[in-house]
Amino acid sequence: MRAFKEFLNNQRSQLVQIFAEKAADYMKGTWQVLGPEKKNIEEVVQGDASLDHELLTRWMQFLRPGSEHEHGFLNDWQHLLEKGGTDADVQVVAEKFQSQIKAILREKADIDKRNAKAQGKNGLSPELSALDRNSYLLLEELSAPPTPESERKRKEGGLFYFSDVGIARFFTGVWRDHYDNLKAQIDKLQSALPPQYPYLPIISDKATPENLRVYIRGDKENLGEEAKKPHFTSEAKHVIFLFLNGWAIPSRHI
Repeated sequence: MRAFKEFLNNQRSQLVQIFAEKAADYMKGTWQVLGPEKKNIEEVVQGDASLDHELLTRWMQFLRPGSEHEHGFLNDWQHLLEKGGTDADVQVVAEKFQSQIKAILREKADIDKRNAKAQGKNGLSPELSALDRNSYLLLEELSAPPTPESERKRKEGGLFYFSDVGIARFFTGVWRDHYDNLKAQIDKLQSALPPQYPYLPIISDKATPENLRVYIRGDKENLGEEAKKPHFTSEAKHVIFLFLNGWAIPSRHI
């Protein structure tokens, strides 16, 4: 149901903003567990009621010693874990990381606004703006939804991502009522569906094959030159093809 998905996506975006404002507190809480004090997580949560137990557990996994990140935003943190540091050092590193997250979120919001205005002008596909690679990778680690097991990206969602069911515990008042109402509508519609009929996914060849045209920047409405089919000469008739990640690669090229 579209209304339900839009509602949840809006709430997830707001949660990311809220959790970003608490990043430094969660990093300091994580330090109490992973640092020299070696407290257990229950002690930390009891000492600071503003920290969420589940989210702090996620932060501990996110910041654990030896955790790999494809960006450099957590280099100072990893240095603290390896070499040690004072509470003041932790405070500086935590506040710096929180500021970086907030800056990236502001930049992402600004880029989205600019791109929304640029799209569709004069019927052309515009040149769109984007975050730099490191900022994009950090934002993915924080807020991306889980990906299918068939893909190479993370199988679990980002640090601040909560599932359709998991996010419900953050709702109160009219927001919880709205969530429950939309969920009840979906459950009612799904219960009225007939059993799924058996089917077999198949493909068939086109009667008249033709060359496709390049989608410029992935836009099917903005077509480029023809992407011609490969033509193999007689000398290549015995080439063995190996299938790697869905691509047919001639063995002589491997």
